[in-house]
Amino acid sequence: MSNTKSSILNDIINFLCIITGLGFLALGIYFGVWICFIGGIVDVIDGAKMNPTDAMMIAVGIAKVVFFEIPLALCWIVGFTCFHSAADN
Repeated sequence: MSNTKSSILNDIINFLCIITGLGFLALGIYFGVWICFIGGIVDVIDGAKMNPTDAMMIAVGIAKVVFFEIPLALCWIVGFTCFHSAADN
């Protein structure tokens, strides 16, 4: 009887690890690509169109474009770690 409960609990933990992994992958795509990369490009364009030009907005936009891979990589590492832990069970 305890073996069945252990198997059910193991299946629930695996399912939660897969859902968490997918969530972190989606979060990485959202933050890395949409907010940092696309948002950085939009910040540079908006800063250049201002009258007078906003140098701080342009600098932050360039930094977001240059470093967009950091949140992307961190979320993907956590996501794939969750997948790996689900595969080990």
